[in-house]
Amino acid sequence: MEEQRRAIQDFDRGLALDPTNAMAWYSLGKCKMITADLKGSVADFTKAIELGNNAAYAGRGNARARLNDFNGAIADLNKAIQLNPEDSDSFYYRGLVRSKMSKFAEAMVDYNESIRINPPNYMAYYGRGVCKTKLGNAREAVADYNMAIEINGASASTLPYYNDLITENTIKLLDVIIQKYTQPKDLSPGRPEVYLSRGIA
Repeated sequence: MEEQRRAIQDFDRGLALDPTNAMAWYSLGKCKMITADLKGSVADFTKAIELGNNAAYAGRGNARARLNDFNGAIADLNKAIQLNPEDSDSFYYRGLVRSKMSKFAEAMVDYNESIRINPPNYMAYYGRGVCKTKLGNAREAVADYNMAIEINGASASTLPYYNDLITENTIKLLDVIIQKYTQPKDLSPGRPEVYLSRGIA
């Protein structure tokens, strides 16, 4: 975080000398998003867009999503995808926004595209699993969560998704979850979250 704050100071100094540097505005927007200055991030991405930096649409869409400006985020991400139809991240973030808007079927389409373009994108599998859970297809949701774990490993971030399946009571999947977490390779003192997940099941 301190590194980003120093970078912001450097970009501010540079832009005071050359306010037409679109890449500097874009980079400043990214730094401010990391430091949680989301309104400042939106303003900087907007300036970058005005100066011709098309990549800033995706950045601004992400920042607007975090500000819960979902309609603004969708508009920006639509533009980002129009400009670069092979941008896996833009599909992922649009899927995330649509999921937050409870548009789960539309979100799944975006997650599918994100995975098609970038198969190792484990967060897209997580997101798609959430959509499948909400749409009543818990068994396929577990397959997506398991794929995400295969790619990224089991972690504490996995737990809410399995908890969601359990609390939804959509299908009896406890045996599936227990089996997943009783493989010898998964049980180790260095991975306590695995035991916790099995305990929840």
